[in-house]
Amino acid sequence: MAERTVDVRGKACPQPIMETMRAVKAAAPGDIITVMATDEGFYNDIKAWCQKTGNELVKLEKRIDIYVAIIKKKEILK
Repeated sequence: MAERTVDVRGKACPQPIMETMRAVKAAAPGDIITVMATDEGFYNDIKAWCQKTGNELVKLEKRIDIYVAIIKKKEILK
C-alpha cells in the first residue's frame, strides 16, 4: 500500500477534483491519497465524488485554512 499527496491549495473548482481523480486513477487498489485544498466547494465535492466512485473517504477535515481529505482507493472485487 502506497501513500500519495495531492496539493491543490490555491486552485479553484474543478481543478481539485480533477487532480484528485488523476491521482486515484494512477494509484493501486488500497493506496491512500491525501488531498489538501483551499477551495470551499471541495468539502462537499469530495464527499459526493467518493460516494459516486466507491472510493473510501477515510477522513475529511477543515484545518485553519485548508481542507484535508484522506481517500483510500477502492479494492477491485474478484
